Amino acid sequence: MKKKKTNILWKFFCLLLFAFIVLYISLECGYYETKMSKKTIMTNANIKRFEQDVKEGKQIDINSYIAEENKDYSNFLTKAGNGINDVIKSVFGDGLKSTGKMLKKLFT
Repeated sequence: MKKKKTNILWKFFCLLLFAFIVLYISLECGYYETKMSKKTIMTNANIKRFEQDVKEGKQIDINSYIAEENKDYSNFLTKAGNGINDVIKSVFGDGLKSTGKMLKKLFT
């Protein structure tokens, strides 16, 4: 019996389709809205706490009421990808500039 060869592109397409379906279902079920409403509730709680502190005449520091979530998700691969992107951008940018200068000299 011979095995059928499966196409890599077909597997990749199926994977993308599966990811799309999962994301679509999560969006339709309200996952994103729930997450954003939790942030809003936290913000409203901070506003109420701020107003209460103003009424009570407490010392106010705006940084204690702002909830910043600056998470750094970078790892080796993202840093390497950003480095490669910068190199490609500079090579193509400089190459296009020099090509433009050369064409300008030719036609003027």
